[in-house]
Amino acid sequence: MMIKKISIVGCGWLGLPLAQELIRDGFTVKGSTTSEEKLSLLQKEGIQPYLLAFPTNNKAIASELVDGDLLIINIPPSGIGHREEYPKVIANLLSFAKPSQKIIFISSTSIYPDLNRLVREEDAGKGSFGKDEIGHAELALLKGHQSTATILRCSGLMGKIRIPGKYFAGKKGITNGHILLNLIHLEDVIGVVKEIIKQNAFGHIWNLTAPIHRKREEIYNNNAAKFGFAQASFAEPDLQLPFKIISPDKLISELNYTFKYPDILDFKYDS
Repeated sequence: MMIKKISIVGCGWLGLPLAQELIRDGFTVKGSTTSEEKLSLLQKEGIQPYLLAFPTNNKAIASELVDGDLLIINIPPSGIGHREEYPKVIANLLSFAKPSQKIIFISSTSIYPDLNRLVREEDAGKGSFGKDEIGHAELALLKGHQSTATILRCSGLMGKIRIPGKYFAGKKGITNGHILLNLIHLEDVIGVVKEIIKQNAFGHIWNLTAPIHRKREEIYNNNAAKFGFAQASFAEPDLQLPFKIISPDKLISELNYTFKYPDILDFKYDS
């Protein structure tokens, strides 16, 4: 089935520019917000707007919003009242979707526990999830849509005014300066979603993170020099705290995607 109508649940920091890009590509887009004041903005951008808070019991709105060729779920656990209710919220939302519904679920690499090594997709659920609510939300999705849904486990989302190190400007004694950070640029998330649609690539689970990792101290100091905010200082000796290094190799291989920003140090921002 050719995708023409796309529904985006959650038109926030990622969802809104994603919707704008998809509309420029000729798709019809429905989009939800939890803010009544934002409805007019969505409409102005050519998005068919829906007011949908979570958890929701407005079956009519949810059913109409979800109805389409592709459903993109872009609501993090922080976007609902209680994080522990997140799997139920996702399961409830999916109850309005057809069994054949194509779905892209924007998940998170926080699903992985800190394993102190390189982490791949198959490491989720081995013993425990890093964030249980995300793990169980994914399980709710896979229970009914394993062959029609693609899960994107995104690392820390950066771009626009989200600049790594900006909120640590001038702070002293920051730990784990040597740890490699897992980050992804907004434009690459949008690029991957577009490529999934183009290739009809459903039934996958992929990590989405910039393939060239950099140390926290290197990133923070680089951005401080580039954007003119005070450099942070790091604890000496550096502490060995738990960590994980996310691998995007499976996505690169299977989707044949070329990153726009493969190196965290080269990320573009609106300073």
